[in-house]
Amino acid sequence: MSNSRSKKKHKENEIYQLAFRLGKKAKNDSIYPIDHFSEMRFDLLQKKAGENEELKNEFSESLKSFSIDYKTCINEIELIKTLKCLNTAENRLSNKGFYISLANKIGVEDNYFGANLVADWYRRNLLIYANFQAQIKKGSKNVLILVGAGHSAMIYDLIKNDKNFNLIEVDEILQKF
Repeated sequence: MSNSRSKKKHKENEIYQLAFRLGKKAKNDSIYPIDHFSEMRFDLLQKKAGENEELKNEFSESLKSFSIDYKTCINEIELIKTLKCLNTAENRLSNKGFYISLANKIGVEDNYFGANLVADWYRRNLLIYANFQAQIKKGSKNVLILVGAGHSAMIYDLIKNDKNFNLIEVDEILQKF
């Protein structure tokens, strides 16, 4: 990724647009980074899907559906409605479903390209979660994790399965606003 494109991408993501602003408004002393970059070659996944007419159509329909759902959420006037929309159980299921139902079966004949990409996606989310776990101070009562919509489904599952944490749904928190 070119340096200027990388800078632009980072300035437009949830870290700058929401996390830093929210942390400042809440007067937090610290914000802890948990992301772990991993190159995910969706361009190659799409190219591999294009080599099979059925997968090409399925990929295209999945992308179209995802784009419509995402735009619907992003076009909400109020940020709270956008956050609620992006964090529904249906959106989490749709996100994971893309990886499991579609991406995983692409490129089996080519050294399991799709399955390896999905494994990398799981690995990245596990590393993000490990970063979170490593930074929690003993006795912390409330922690807010802010990740992009593509990660929230996995982080949600990891927290739900970690006996050390009690997950509070975004919807429950945002009801107060």
